[in-house]
Amino acid sequence: MDGKRAHWSVDEDKLLARSWVTISTDPIIGNDQKDHAFWKRITNYYNKHRATGSKERDWKKVKSHFYLFHPLVNEFSGVYNNLYNNRSSGWSDEDVLVKAQEIWKTNHNSKPFKYEHVWRILRECEKYAPQHRHANKKARTSESEGHTTSSNPDTSVDVDDCKVRLRPMGQKAAKRKGKMKAINADKWEEKMDLRWQKLEELHMEKIELQKNEVATREAETLHKDYEILMKDTNDMTPEQLNIHLKICAKLKRKHGIE
Repeated sequence: MDGKRAHWSVDEDKLLARSWVTISTDPIIGNDQKDHAFWKRITNYYNKHRATGSKERDWKKVKSHFYLFHPLVNEFSGVYNNLYNNRSSGWSDEDVLVKAQEIWKTNHNSKPFKYEHVWRILRECEKYAPQHRHANKKARTSESEGHTTSSNPDTSVDVDDCKVRLRPMGQKAAKRKGKMKAINADKWEEKMDLRWQKLEELHMEKIELQKNEVATREAETLHKDYEILMKDTNDMTPEQLNIHLKICAKLKRKHGIE
């Protein structure tokens, strides 16, 4: 660990998003898989398709980075889809995107949405796409009124056996919801930053502790060597003196004091 959060380029973000989409929608693998196995598959796909010279990632780093931008993409997707499903006549997809970006900046202290490149890939999944894209296109005919339910904006239609209200969300309710999402996203980012900061501090403390331990051991060794070199030889036998002198010669070479 280098004490700093690993940098991810735009191309690496996009490859990670593509890896997630590929693995999570693979019908052979399916959704019923353990968390670590799921992310290892995503990581294997990512590392296999990464650009030459780019950094290889382990699955924990891949998972951590995905969940860094995931809640932000979720929030932006909600803003975009709400606008898309209730857009004015004549609005293009690009018009909706521009308006969604404006709302995002309003809710985030003029900060732009910086993961549009990821959102453009994830929106290919049904989870992130506007709901009506996946609604049953066959309008159901009302037996009592003789017209399709889709002709009345205040009625409900069945989408995947679930009731979906077509009435647009009220302006005040949408504004409150946007502010709450902005607050939650900001808190989440702040929490992640604090967590990374704590990990970096612990890492630096560990390095400092290891340095101190090494320095302590070196000081202890030097002190022992010094005691041997300065040992009184007056009471030594000739054999003891001979051994002592050989040891001292080695210690002098060791410390460069010959």
